[in-house]
Amino acid sequence: MPLQQEHAQVAAQYTRIRQQFPKFDELIATYDYPHFDTLISDLWQALYSGETTLIEEDSVNYVLLQQLFHSEAFQKLHGNAKGNLLLATLTTWRFSYVTGEWLKKMTDEQTPADVDEQPAASEEELDYEASSNSSGAGSDTLSPAELATLFGDAEALAAWQDMLDEELQEVEEVSSNVDELLRGLAPSVGAGDAGKVPIQEQLALAAELAKNPELQKIAEWAGRFKLKARNARKTKQVRTILKQGMTTGNAAERLLPIEYLKSEAAESKLDFMHRFAEGRTLMYDYKKRTKKGKGAFVVCYDESGSMQELDVEGKGFVLALLAIAKKEKRDFVFIPFSGDVGYSDVKVFKKGRYSVRDMLDVAASYIGGGTNFEAPLREAMQHLEKSAKDGDIVFITDGMCHISDDFIAEFNALKDKKQFEMLSLLVGYNKHEGLLPAVSELVLKIHDFEDEQGAVAFTL
Repeated sequence: MPLQQEHAQVAAQYTRIRQQFPKFDELIATYDYPHFDTLISDLWQALYSGETTLIEEDSVNYVLLQQLFHSEAFQKLHGNAKGNLLLATLTTWRFSYVTGEWLKKMTDEQTPADVDEQPAASEEELDYEASSNSSGAGSDTLSPAELATLFGDAEALAAWQDMLDEELQEVEEVSSNVDELLRGLAPSVGAGDAGKVPIQEQLALAAELAKNPELQKIAEWAGRFKLKARNARKTKQVRTILKQGMTTGNAAERLLPIEYLKSEAAESKLDFMHRFAEGRTLMYDYKKRTKKGKGAFVVCYDESGSMQELDVEGKGFVLALLAIAKKEKRDFVFIPFSGDVGYSDVKVFKKGRYSVRDMLDVAASYIGGGTNFEAPLREAMQHLEKSAKDGDIVFITDGMCHISDDFIAEFNALKDKKQFEMLSLLVGYNKHEGLLPAVSELVLKIHDFEDEQGAVAFTL
């Protein structure tokens, strides 16, 4: 082992990580070089312990570690990786991958192109070659001297450094995405939930993120929306959307449906603009909620074909709502729908608790097809029946759909009984609310999920 100091506890920790993270075994199987498993072990222990002093020896691993430790990419991650299981493991994984790819490339270049045309070796020559490679290295494996010479070649060294820099960016992004998905509403890992998640689940999530660019984007959106949610919930008294009568003002998100109609009609548009500018338009009056809701947080999410372009952003929005439920220990129900409910994808998280696998299932959910409002609302009713009072429903759609009068009466009766409130977010450029106001305390039209009006959902 080229490392000057061995730490028994660090070595034992690596053994546990090796058992929990199969990517290391996959690398060893892919790059069949002598002592590649030792290189991975040494690199991980160097990152986790912070020990980078090497014992000089005539070995390939010594040459590789020496170059790794002096690389700019390693230096950028080394300090943060000390004592950090996730970052040490991710860095080892991606930098070992670079090492394997670079060795393969260099070894292939060192092999003569016309090797198949060389005269066959005699039995005596084969015996000598076998004895010369008794350490396990194949005839196409670079020696320490050859490797050192390659690192002295500007072109080969530049290729090595470029590959490391690319993986550096990947490690930083994946590590950040893991944090964004796991940290809840806290501002950092140390103050949030990410550090409480078992390292095996963190590593599994990191592996999923590394191979799924769409999931990385969802994680980034989730991070942004969690920040919005954190800011929206700073005050102890949170506005609710429950109708407590009417008042006048010019808060666009609280305008009565009749005012929206007047704003669009040619004969009343000018009058509306005057009254809105003077704060005389009719709008809902908010009550104050002095304690957190105890009922479930139900999210009905439209996954019809027309929502596909906004789905990545929308899933980040949903994960931010899930973080709120987890913080407040409220049941969270995710109901995806299109022409019908995706019943196999409906998720119920008791007291907001969920595993990494649960979260990935929500992010990956997608149905496609048409739009049906009654099916998801009827599914929501089943959960309202079982829930404590004073819960919330967020209905997210970009479409318009008929809702029967009988269903509206049945749904509202249960909503009143369970004291639930429903916020509908009409996403995109559809300006027609249809019958959503008949079942919602508030309908907001937002162009996308970044629209400031949509942040009302984070105050529920």
